[in-house]
Amino acid sequence: MVHCQPLPNESILSSLDHLPKVKLEEGTLDEFCQRAHKIVQSVMQFKVCVGGNHMGSRDIWDNISDAYIDTNPYQEEGYAQTCRSVNCELLIPFGKKMRCTSCYFVMRSLQRRSQALQAEMIAPNAPNVHLSNKQKLAKLQAQAEELKRRAAKIAYLTKKNISNS
Repeated sequence: MVHCQPLPNESILSSLDHLPKVKLEEGTLDEFCQRAHKIVQSVMQFKVCVGGNHMGSRDIWDNISDAYIDTNPYQEEGYAQTCRSVNCELLIPFGKKMRCTSCYFVMRSLQRRSQALQAEMIAPNAPNVHLSNKQKLAKLQAQAEELKRRAAKIAYLTKKNISNS
């Protein structure tokens, strides 16, 4: 189990398949402890995947399909909060990689969406589901200003029409 979830990568423990399974009994304590020690040593060759923690895109984490927000309840190193793929391997071998392949694709998606959202202007008819919270607020403010401007214009034209009559 990793983070209270079954180990998704069975290859981690497949190297231990040759070890006989040992039932914990009074006479098998040493064998049981040796097997447990080998399992712990095997798992220690791995680290926890940091997920797709692209910090510049935190506002759109909820919009990524096949991903969820991991609040790091086990206080793992490398991240405080992350957007993790539902197919995350959770454990990855020590080395240069910080994330599993699934979370890498989540991170790339977050980067692309973040860049696209920063680059484009918000169209007044853009669906809110595709916007970050900051963009939704900007869109709402722009719509409120447009309503005030139009209300002022209607009031002006109404006043002008009444005075011409």
